[in-house]
Amino acid sequence: MAVLQLWTGSANAITVEEQNLTPLPLPPVLDTSSLRANPYLQYQTQQLNVSRAEWKLEKQNGLRLCNSAISIRV
Repeated sequence: MAVLQLWTGSANAITVEEQNLTPLPLPPVLDTSSLRANPYLQYQTQQLNVSRAEWKLEKQNGLRLCNSAISIRV
């Protein structure tokens, strides 16, 4: 228990009683449909889609600039 005292910063002796804890049963079916309605998750998904679209646009514009520079030199 000395490690527990160190972690808690306590100078007093710490005793932990033996407890018989029973785990709670899991629900029979986990319903994840409510996750799709989460506003924060929807916002994050929208931000990801916007970021991907911006990256594709920048990539496309970069290729156009590169192709036009090559055609001017030729």
